[in-house]
Amino acid sequence: MLTQPLVLKDIFMEKGFEGTSQYAVNKRHQVALTEWWSRCFTQQGVSFYSMHPGWVDTDGVKDSMPDFHKKFEKDLRPIDQGIDTVIWLTVTPDKDLKSGEFYFDRAIADKHLTVASTSYDDEKVDSLVGRLEGLLSTMGYWSWSHHKFAISLPKPHDNLSLRYFASNMIHSRTAAGQLNENFVTVLSHRIHALLSYIPLTF
Repeated sequence: MLTQPLVLKDIFMEKGFEGTSQYAVNKRHQVALTEWWSRCFTQQGVSFYSMHPGWVDTDGVKDSMPDFHKKFEKDLRPIDQGIDTVIWLTVTPDKDLKSGEFYFDRAIADKHLTVASTSYDDEKVDSLVGRLEGLLSTMGYWSWSHHKFAISLPKPHDNLSLRYFASNMIHSRTAAGQLNENFVTVLSHRIHALLSYIPLTF
């Protein structure tokens, strides 16, 4: 991800697909979208974070990058080390975290390498969102960003710490500008499901 710019045009590499590069482009998009959601929901009591588990010894790494896995197998992290930061983000109070940031080993990490020239501004991220929503609309999905400033948390959940991890998006339709109880319940269950699923995701 650190070497990839924010791709806006050929986001699916239709002109020449390469799996590892596409994966890195997707991760760059996820980090940028986490920043965007954080901007949109700053006043709504919802926090957004992205994180890097490090290079973890998984079947995914072994199958998709066999040469890399063979060469660095002894240096790859075990599963429990890979999931540490995502669990830490789940249980750490919002006041001790910064929404929109990218975390690695329980600390904010750089999102860009100076020599890679991958930096971007909010306008470019907005363009990415527009591009993705255009694709979603052609497939019949609901466009949630049109409601981003109308959503608010209902009592008694005003102090509820809601977490979102970039790879696990939750969609919810809202009524009368209020985030319904069902959304809070679904999101809570999603977090618990994520925790039980984590060993399989890295």
